[in-house]
Amino acid sequence: MFDPWCPTCAARVLLTARRLLALEPTPTGHRARLRCWCGTVAALDVERLAAGPARPPVVGDAPPVPGASPTAA
Repeated sequence: MFDPWCPTCAARVLLTARRLLALEPTPTGHRARLRCWCGTVAALDVERLAAGPARPPVVGDAPPVPGASPTAA
């Protein structure tokens, strides 16, 4: 789903991938060109997420539960 600003509708519009006309690379991510329900072509910059190594959660990462015993029962 995309939510570009449409200047003709003067609002953000919710558009599905079926309305996607083009996806162009930019230095920080991509620019999506979409056709609004009114027929206007709108652009939306989609920023790339910060790159970093993904790691699985480790036991003990979660904050303690208030009132719970720190030792197993």
